[in-house]
Amino acid sequence: MNKLPIGLLARHAYLDVLANQEGLLRVGGPWLLLSWALLLLAHSGVPLFSLAADLSVTVGAAAIAVAWHRHILEDAPLTARIAPVDARVMRYFVLTVLLAFVVGVPPLLVLVVTGGANVLLGGDGEAQVDGGLGLLLVPAAMVACLYAAQRLQMLLPAAAIRDTGMTAARSWAMTEGNGWRLLAGFAL
Repeated sequence: MNKLPIGLLARHAYLDVLANQEGLLRVGGPWLLLSWALLLLAHSGVPLFSLAADLSVTVGAAAIAVAWHRHILEDAPLTARIAPVDARVMRYFVLTVLLAFVVGVPPLLVLVVTGGANVLLGGDGEAQVDGGLGLLLVPAAMVACLYAAQRLQMLLPAAAIRDTGMTAARSWAMTEGNGWRLLAGFAL
């Protein structure tokens, strides 16, 4: 597998977003406005609006990402008045949630199993000594999980363009030798 030139890729990605900002605002702006409106209504004390705002943000982000991937990979125009929600978006959304679990759950389990949660919550002194190990292991687990998520990230653009041949194993194989570069690109 070829090594990715991370600096060049990051530069290209930023320049591409700037060059297409009008189309991105067109397909993403309504989602942003809807989310803001629902968040403002949530401040009125109705929890349902807060849940609707969260759903609007996450589904809207998936819809915008699918439109963007299709623009980049299939040269689909960013001309819709709002990024539509369809089967691609729902698959993308589900994959995003699964990747979020890959990133979030293992470090949380490390924290709980090693007693680090007791340290954070001000437990007894003995738990704080034992739990300190958890506080050291959680960042390592988080980096490992972020690395794994970057290696699996090819699943997302594949979902956007309906490439059903992309599997987790294929994504892992395609990103071989580039995991740390992908993680660095994610950090940029």
